[in-house]
Amino acid sequence: MTVNLQSGVECGGIRLDKRQKSRGTHVATNGFGAKVKVLLLEETSDCIEFAETGNVKTATQSFTFSVPRKTAELTRNAMKLVVIGTLASPYAEVQHLRERASMQNPIETHMFRRALSLEVDSIWLVDSLAGTVLAKSDGL
Repeated sequence: MTVNLQSGVECGGIRLDKRQKSRGTHVATNGFGAKVKVLLLEETSDCIEFAETGNVKTATQSFTFSVPRKTAELTRNAMKLVVIGTLASPYAEVQHLRERASMQNPIETHMFRRALSLEVDSIWLVDSLAGTVLAKSDGL
């Protein structure tokens, strides 16, 4: 059985978590006096970003792990990824972006992206319950 992991372009590597939270609403008025109810939304993403000096350099890469079918079926809910590497400059980064509301899209979004930058040497697929390595993807 083949297990696929598609890394995300949004994070430049692997997205660990993404949370969205509503921060309420307010009424806004445009230059013509039209009023619209605007939803305030906060979105936070936590990522591991791939440094260009490691073995894994691109965020648009697909990783494939070959695992025997029986093993995959038994460990489906216990499969986890282990990313092996070293921190790379700029080490940690926080970005804040703001997407303004419009009359067509009345949602104002504040996006926070937190990332660790790693020189990735290898990615392992492991059985988190037994502590065994199911597959390795070295020299990607």
